[in-house]
Amino acid sequence: MERIFQSLGFNLDEDAIRDCLSRPKDALNLMNNWLQPHLNAAIMYFFLNDLKNAWHHADEAKSYGKDIGAAWISGAFLKLYEENYDAAIAEYQEALKRKIDQRLLVDVTWFISHYFDANPTRIQFQFAIGLLTHYSGNAAVSRAEFERFVAASQVKTEYDRLRDEAAKFLGGNPWPVPFAISKVEA
Repeated sequence: MERIFQSLGFNLDEDAIRDCLSRPKDALNLMNNWLQPHLNAAIMYFFLNDLKNAWHHADEAKSYGKDIGAAWISGAFLKLYEENYDAAIAEYQEALKRKIDQRLLVDVTWFISHYFDANPTRIQFQFAIGLLTHYSGNAAVSRAEFERFVAASQVKTEYDRLRDEAAKFLGGNPWPVPFAISKVEA
């Protein structure tokens, strides 16, 4: 049972798991107040093509992790998916005002890369890959992704705002981050 909880993203120690299992109603209430289960649920509902519930859980995650950027990064992904680019940029900028772990950026970049590979016409996600790799510290990959995005989006006016933002990064003028992204220790 402990492995099931852990595989679902519940980062509990063994004593906490046993305590939760002994009181199912209390366990459910406790789990409803955690950031990670809501982020996991948002991803699950996205894959089920249920954006209403994906948004519900992304918004719930924001309320439980007000100082953690992960929920805003999830919101930015959903906004890109909905092709609401101004709102996606705002979500990313809000995320960067909060604590972000470098591992999160790497994991989200991996997720978006796989989504983009399966959906290559959704070039707005190439912008996201460039942005996230920039903040995870991989300048060369970031630059290459932004350049590919700019080239692929030239004839499409719906990408003007994203292209303008990509140009800022390519010109050496990225969005400011109020504190350092926490590094993953080897």
